[in-house]
Amino acid sequence: MAQTEWYSFHANRLRITKLDVCGNPVYGTASTLVTKGIIKGSIGYEWEDGEEINQKEGGGGRGLVNKDDPYLKFVTAEIEFTKVLPDALSMTTGMPIVADGAGNAVGFRLNNQPITANVALELWSDVGGVACGTGAKPYGYFLIPFLGSGKLGNIELQISEATFTITAESKDGTQWGAGPYDVVLDDVDALSPLLTPLTVNDHFHSQMTLVPPPAVTAGAVALTAPVGP
Repeated sequence: MAQTEWYSFHANRLRITKLDVCGNPVYGTASTLVTKGIIKGSIGYEWEDGEEINQKEGGGGRGLVNKDDPYLKFVTAEIEFTKVLPDALSMTTGMPIVADGAGNAVGFRLNNQPITANVALELWSDVGGVACGTGAKPYGYFLIPFLGSGKLGNIELQISEATFTITAESKDGTQWGAGPYDVVLDDVDALSPLLTPLTVNDHFHSQMTLVPPPAVTAGAVALTAPVGP
């Protein structure tokens, strides 16, 4: 199998999709949002080291020595927004929207209720070191399919502009599958969801794609269920 090497730079686009408690995409109104208003998206990994056994024999001799394999506990995401995006902040934290007299989302509130919101995050980056293919510019595509525990970081109001940071952690049991969006090309260069569906054990997916990022939306918009073949 041939390997394609690529450089990833610039946080180009972010898409947030509401999920239910089981990790299924929520179809309906105000369920998905696309923005360019991000400074960076940081992805981290929390590992559990394997249990270690070091049993010595009498006289201090070497006995049983074994270390179990490490495993991934969860993936962490930190998104730094350049401006107040009420819908994005509400979708990721579950906190209520503040609306103006015309019903437009103009802010958000924080309360002391448990954080129960679940979302999927998709990030696109620009790619270097790879020629365009089939007349299309390549992009880096990064997906965390099941995120919860979205928390808002501290806000500093000063001379320079304020930023708004959300941190969240991935969960087991995603039901994302191939996803509700066309994000890659198939073997005949047609738009397609993920070619290999995610399993319930998958916490992170990354690849190069020739499908451009989606258009920016005016806040949260409706998500329609994909039509099967």
